[in-house]
Amino acid sequence: MRLLHRYVAGEIVVPFGLALGGLVGILLLGNLYKMADLVVTRGAGLPDVGRLMLALLPYLLTMAIPMAFLFAVMIGIGRLGSDGEVTAFKALGIAPRDLLLPVLLLGSVGTLVCLLLELWLVPAGMKWMQRLTVDLVQRQAAVALEPGRLSQEFAGLAVRVAVVEPDSGRIERVVIIDQREADAEHTITARRGRIVPDLETGSIFFLLEDGVIHTRSRAGEGYQLTDFGEYRLNFDIAALLGRKAVVRQSNKSLTLTELRAKIAALRGRGEPAGDEWSHVNKRFALPVACLVFALLGLPLALEPVRTSGRFRGFVFALFALVAYYIVLSLGQALGEEIGGPLAGAVWLANLFFGALGGYLFYARQRERELVWLAPLNAGLRIVTARLRRG
Repeated sequence: MRLLHRYVAGEIVVPFGLALGGLVGILLLGNLYKMADLVVTRGAGLPDVGRLMLALLPYLLTMAIPMAFLFAVMIGIGRLGSDGEVTAFKALGIAPRDLLLPVLLLGSVGTLVCLLLELWLVPAGMKWMQRLTVDLVQRQAAVALEPGRLSQEFAGLAVRVAVVEPDSGRIERVVIIDQREADAEHTITARRGRIVPDLETGSIFFLLEDGVIHTRSRAGEGYQLTDFGEYRLNFDIAALLGRKAVVRQSNKSLTLTELRAKIAALRGRGEPAGDEWSHVNKRFALPVACLVFALLGLPLALEPVRTSGRFRGFVFALFALVAYYIVLSLGQALGEEIGGPLAGAVWLANLFFGALGGYLFYARQRERELVWLAPLNAGLRIVTARLRRG
């Protein structure tokens, strides 16, 4: 039996590696396309984009591993069925339950890896991504401030500095014309200042010292002069990096301890914490999808059919993944919007598809025909025949 388990596991591991590499590549390319503006129009270097993608990798893996595992089970076990090996197993008295153990063990490994990613590496990666983005914005802001020249790279602001140090963000003899308000224009002068990143909000601001604010009404009805020792002026960093590239603090970047502290703070202020509770539940629900897919994928892959096992397994896995993530997104939306008892609605997908997988496995163990799969199998045969004819 151990030899059988190793054989079944080997049939799953190889397609899992191929599927994981393909899915991670697709997800990386999708995010790389979003960050293309950093290189094309904002002058960011390829090493900067590479570090951003590396920081995003743990988060992408939490999505790719469960999907790749379902594809691997469907394709690997499906090949055994299409090659007649499952029939040979039955002739030797090997039942579907004898094939379940290696699939569940591999699913448990996937669950543990995803838990490690969700609980530690994803928050660390998101925080690193935030720091990288903020540092990049700070450098771009400093580069946009050419000494002695009026810069209009900042939306609604015209900025002129006499001295700028890109590495430290220090600026001297600053003049800023702020035209972002509809009814007033502000002219700000300061002896010195700094371009300061705010890691908590993922934003950047000018911290000006020892200056004056000249406020003039656009209607020409008033004028105000204000002295300040220190003045903070926020600006739109999306104008520098492109709105898709800006990363602000989110619940994904918080550890469980930080999420619990945030929930306690929100409750203390009487504010809803449905989004935070939903993220806490999702940290555990998504890794468990590997076990759910083990229970769901095996009976689907063992369903007898005359089409190619690999092609059929791919289509079945695709349908199952789409349905799973629709239910998962619905549960997450309910938890975030309503909160309270529905904060755990993100588990709906696991409960539903786990129960479905249990029923399907029981039916396969009892050699019951799954009549409702017949139309899908017929459709697969038609598509496969057409593809073979070209």
